[in-house]
Amino acid sequence: MSKAHHAQGKRIRWHGVWLVVVLCCVACSHLPLSSGAGGVPRPTWHIGLVGAAYGPGSLEGSFTGDAAALAVDAINQGGGITWHGATYQLALSYGSGDIAGQVSQVTSATPPIVALLGPDESGPALAASPIAARTNIPELTIATADGLTDPSQRAPAQRLWRVRPPDVQWARALVHWLLASGSAHGLALAFSANAYGHAGERNIQAALTSAGVAAPPEVTLPSGLPDPTAAVTDLLASHPAAIICWSPEPEAAALVQALRDAHWQGQLYIGAVDVDFIALAGQAGEGTIGPTNRVLASSVGASQAFFQAFQRRFGIAPDEHAAAMYDAVHLLAAALATVGPDPQAITGYLNQVQGLPGLQGLIDARRASATLGTVGDLLIDLQIVRVDHAEPVVVRADAT
Repeated sequence: MSKAHHAQGKRIRWHGVWLVVVLCCVACSHLPLSSGAGGVPRPTWHIGLVGAAYGPGSLEGSFTGDAAALAVDAINQGGGITWHGATYQLALSYGSGDIAGQVSQVTSATPPIVALLGPDESGPALAASPIAARTNIPELTIATADGLTDPSQRAPAQRLWRVRPPDVQWARALVHWLLASGSAHGLALAFSANAYGHAGERNIQAALTSAGVAAPPEVTLPSGLPDPTAAVTDLLASHPAAIICWSPEPEAAALVQALRDAHWQGQLYIGAVDVDFIALAGQAGEGTIGPTNRVLASSVGASQAFFQAFQRRFGIAPDEHAAAMYDAVHLLAAALATVGPDPQAITGYLNQVQGLPGLQGLIDARRASATLGTVGDLLIDLQIVRVDHAEPVVVRADAT
């Protein structure tokens, strides 16, 4: 997904509150590492950051990489982190090559890292997970794959926490909306022929079945959806009043454009409404409904400050991945300010964190665990939005 596409959808705004333990100015530029009294550099805690297009080798970095850099600078320029009488600053450490190489490099780096910020996409995150599990280093991820926090799939001693709702929560949120709005009938389901699509199909069907709704007819979308004609023909054969599409944004955008070209006037639901989909779908995406992070238009508070600081520094509006990574860095800063850099202490903090407000909602390990039955999830808050004049307008603020 290019920056140009994101720029088309840049009017999205954010809603939420800051992590209270690290309130600081986010309008700073990318300044040199901070100094303490007498100009002596502060001691530094290093954080590993892995994923595509991170680090100085890319023009601007990814949205999540940019957000991590913005958060680190905000913390450093806001006074750093005080622990046992000393004030520390944060610095990001990067790897290179494939995801396995990146994880291996940053987890064995000198000076050592105190934590790892994992990939933002599910495939790389699943690939990185067993490598990171062999270290004693806490990992925070914003990837949504259910398997990352499934107790049956995690390594027993794995130190991984997710600062974004998992795939199953996105599916449940959408089905809950369908049920509450009386729209859970006359459905058809389209999903991509990849891990994300198949996970969405399983989660949607499970949620509908548990609510006593008959399984809707299904159509599998080929990867990339180079020609949506056959998919549209198959979907419209059942004369659906509404279609759920669970696929990456380019495929969802291509499908809705083809459906509108075929004069279908029903309601489209998608797995995640974000700036990518809004920009790619254009006019055809108007009226589309789906879940998203708690990131809506706001004219006050920390969400506005984050939005303005990101746009001022990088020349483009942030997406929901950026908000999630910003939350992850500030959560880590809160942990370091409370218990210091010891991996076991950070583990204890993250396992017990409760009611910590972030841009996306409340970061709360016990709440997430009780809701999802998983290990390592920290956030479940979602909302349902409708695309209206290229903006995500909230139709249900609490879709958890």
